[in-house]
Amino acid sequence: MKASKFCVLDGALFWKNHEGILLNCLTLNENESVMKEFHAGDCGGHLYWKSTADKILRAGFYWPSLFADVKKFVVSCHKCQIFDGKRKLLPLPLKPISTEKPF
Repeated sequence: MKASKFCVLDGALFWKNHEGILLNCLTLNENESVMKEFHAGDCGGHLYWKSTADKILRAGFYWPSLFADVKKFVVSCHKCQIFDGKRKLLPLPLKPISTEKPF
């Protein structure tokens, strides 16, 4: 029989990942604030949804629908939608500067 990946320690629910590391399971109210902090807060940077989900996992948090929730949250981020078109702009051409004497 397969062992459960969930365990309770000091009244808190944890999930054991494939490496055996315990991750703190969050409730619906808590996961919303964690997603905001790791995407747009001080820990964030408006990164891609996979990077944001990876940061949440590395910080020790987990909930069953983590990847779907983070993707939905990041795709609906207004600042990310505005910047999305600018990412595809081509760089301006470089203009060489000639010098007559060394520095």
